[in-house]
Amino acid sequence: MPLGFCPMPSRRIEKGREELTRYFAGLLVGALLISTGCAETIAKLTIVSTKTTDFGQPHQRAASQVSASDGRLWLTILPLGGAPSMDKAINNLLEKYNGDYVTDAEVIEEGWTLLVVSRGAISVRGDVWKAALPAAAPTSPSK
Repeated sequence: MPLGFCPMPSRRIEKGREELTRYFAGLLVGALLISTGCAETIAKLTIVSTKTTDFGQPHQRAASQVSASDGRLWLTILPLGGAPSMDKAINNLLEKYNGDYVTDAEVIEEGWTLLVVSRGAISVRGDVWKAALPAAAPTSPSK
């Protein structure tokens, strides 16, 4: 028998794996049972923007029914970061798609809790529009 070799009964290893699997399955079910979350629509807006926009020029849709959010985590009773705001959520959406304004916007307040960690956020979902690029003037063929 080689030095350092210690045979273990395979039945004992199998039993340990089953116990470990049951333990982690129980932890997962327990975590799911004590976690909570909710979301609530706080506003539906026809058009919204945080930028100055010239509506005299044509616009094109940059993205349809997209969303962005602003949120923060909580550790027990300690907030980690600034309070979420609708302005920041709209700015995040406009910056993400390089847009000027959002139409058919829905503002949602959402949150979840898992033991001592929580998250609260405000998200905005809608169609993002941006100024259309001016059409290039047709050029005459060169001779």
